[in-house]
Amino acid sequence: MVTSIQKPVTQPNSREGVANEEVKTGDLVAGIVSQLTSTMNAAVGEIRKIHLHSHFLSVNASIEAERANAQGAAFSEVAKEVQRLSAKTEHVADEIEMRTKKSIDLVCSMAKGLCGTRLADIALNSLDLIDRNLYERTCDVRWWATDSSVVSTLQSPSPESAKHACDRLSVILDAYTVYLDIVLCDSKGNVVANGRTKDYASIGKNVSRTCWFEQALATKSGGDFAFQSSHNSELVDHHHSLIYSAAVRKDGRSKGTPLGVLGVIFNWTALASAVLANASLTTQESARTLRLIVDDEANVLASSKPLPDGYRLPLEKIPNLLKQDKGYAHVEVDHSPVCIAFAKSPGFETYATGWNAILIQDIS
Repeated sequence: MVTSIQKPVTQPNSREGVANEEVKTGDLVAGIVSQLTSTMNAAVGEIRKIHLHSHFLSVNASIEAERANAQGAAFSEVAKEVQRLSAKTEHVADEIEMRTKKSIDLVCSMAKGLCGTRLADIALNSLDLIDRNLYERTCDVRWWATDSSVVSTLQSPSPESAKHACDRLSVILDAYTVYLDIVLCDSKGNVVANGRTKDYASIGKNVSRTCWFEQALATKSGGDFAFQSSHNSELVDHHHSLIYSAAVRKDGRSKGTPLGVLGVIFNWTALASAVLANASLTTQESARTLRLIVDDEANVLASSKPLPDGYRLPLEKIPNLLKQDKGYAHVEVDHSPVCIAFAKSPGFETYATGWNAILIQDIS
């Protein structure tokens, strides 16, 4: 199946609509909480005013009763009752404030939970899109490694067969726009053909020391593949790439003797940018949400915006979160409150990148 990252699987308009609805719901909850807080504070304030006036009244009544001696005894009892009523009013105000505060805190916690869960779902969805897309890359390279033009170029090398292989790889690249180039190497790691000869002068280069070549040549069957993670490949003018590779075997047979290696150079920047840019966030949310794809050693593979030199992920803030498959935490980073959402690669079919997605949203 031909795929293109120029036509994302998901629909940006529908995602924006869903994100807007979710944000509206969050804003509505925040508005209700704010209104409830204001109403509660106003009500408690009025009760405390009544308490204060009652207290002053009871004190004045007690003073007047003392002056009246025996004649003021009854008035003194009234003053004491007003004092008791004033104390009870203050107690009721304290109870109302405490209980209402607990309810508001609970609603705030639920709102934070909804926000965190949503961000974690967005992180997981981003990785799912990446896993699904890259799974197809593993299928492509194993299939094309059996192409007759590729096999014959290594099995019966000649200028004519190499030219035919270049033409064949060029046709493939015209249909599969997700690739920067496809290179064919002999068993010693020399590039003998590539699909975009006008763009990249890789023929004649030696890649024998690259992990994608070494690992592919060492595979046991045509069902296996090798992979080199995000890096700047010299084969495509140091463009940010992923390389998937498979051994080209004698007669194209799964158990045939390895003759060399076919490497497909994937345009990682384009896929990562599309996935991170089209996350289900509103325009306002997007501006305050850093989206990252990182490997299992916390190396940043892609970011929604340029990162400053020496940038460090605040992993020390979320040690328990990293032990989960998906989750979120509300913490402070650089003295600002943020929600950090996290998800691990879910995998697709038999393939998983093993990467993680991290979203850091400013909630100040």
